[in-house]
Amino acid sequence: MNENQKCPVCMHHNLIPVREVPTARTARNIVLYYCTVCRSFCNPSGYVEDEAQLKADLDWNIGKAERNTAWAKDLFNKILLYKPDIKTVLEVGCGIGTALKVANEDFGLNVVGYDTNKKAVNWGRDNYSLSLHSELWRSEVSPPSDLTLCLSVLEHIEQPRPLIHELCKHTKVSRGLLFISVPFLEPYKWHFIDNPDPTRKSTPFFDNDVHITHFSWNGLFNAIKDEGLSCRAFRAGGWNGLLVYANPDLKERASNWLWSKGFRGSQSLLVGYYMRSGKGSKILQEALQNLGL
Repeated sequence: MNENQKCPVCMHHNLIPVREVPTARTARNIVLYYCTVCRSFCNPSGYVEDEAQLKADLDWNIGKAERNTAWAKDLFNKILLYKPDIKTVLEVGCGIGTALKVANEDFGLNVVGYDTNKKAVNWGRDNYSLSLHSELWRSEVSPPSDLTLCLSVLEHIEQPRPLIHELCKHTKVSRGLLFISVPFLEPYKWHFIDNPDPTRKSTPFFDNDVHITHFSWNGLFNAIKDEGLSCRAFRAGGWNGLLVYANPDLKERASNWLWSKGFRGSQSLLVGYYMRSGKGSKILQEALQNLGL
């Protein structure tokens, strides 16, 4: 890696090499880097999938359809409680479209998906009768959506920030919700660095020819914050990530700010007091504006 290379998560020049890690698909050793700012890791591989591997990915998606169906039902049940007026769903990196199939058939939502694996997209069109596109998604040609999904995608991208930017831009224009899930690499999992086995499933370094950007929670949280949006931890099924939203109301902004500053419990009563008072609401509004919230 070039010494001027930025961390793919926080974009700071604070990457340090940790060790070499073995890969399964290409039987190489590649360098694992650690960012001292956001505490994320990355092991850029330069690997490009061939046609045989794209077919294998399709088979993997089909094999996980039952599991992903259950996860998707949990996802939409939870999100619709949070925002019951959702009518349209966009998924970026949809694979065969299992989550979209659940959204459409079980919840009556209008759906559209994008994925660069043409084999997966064609299978989803033929078997799920969904509106799927085998191309790179771009926010400028995409109509607004009430909910945008990006499930287990960013960890496969060597430079994920441009896609994060596009997803957030689309969310702002849509005034909707965005759910991003990634397999976070937090300190309690760092012990896997001692033995980064690329063949051991459900570990951070499994199949690391393609699992190359390992987000810390704070790294992804701050990447979203850099885009001027708010977010909160969110988990549905086996998808763990951040629920991102534009234009939260004043009370929610205040609560989020107090929480970020370490205030708990009775502080929420303080927010409620200010919100019930015209004068207090104005004071709180001015304070939040001064803080850039």
